[in-house]
Amino acid sequence: MSEKLYELETIIRFDEDGGTATLYTASRRVAAKLHNAGLMPIKTYRNGTTITGWLFELPPYDVIVKPERRAIRLGVKKRS
Repeated sequence: MSEKLYELETIIRFDEDGGTATLYTASRRVAAKLHNAGLMPIKTYRNGTTITGWLFELPPYDVIVKPERRAIRLGVKKRS
């Protein structure tokens, strides 16, 4: 069964304490972009033999959104 495009969600979660951010995606396109950028999934979700999603970890400081070409860094850089 093929998933509808609107069902291929991507969810980013992180705490304000500067710990690790997690990114879950059901989108092969998003997973491929992350993989091509050097990130490896920490978990792959399956329904039988079909891959249904991927979970990645990344530093929250690397979470950036770009509305109208302005970069907004959502995470806080972890202090040493």
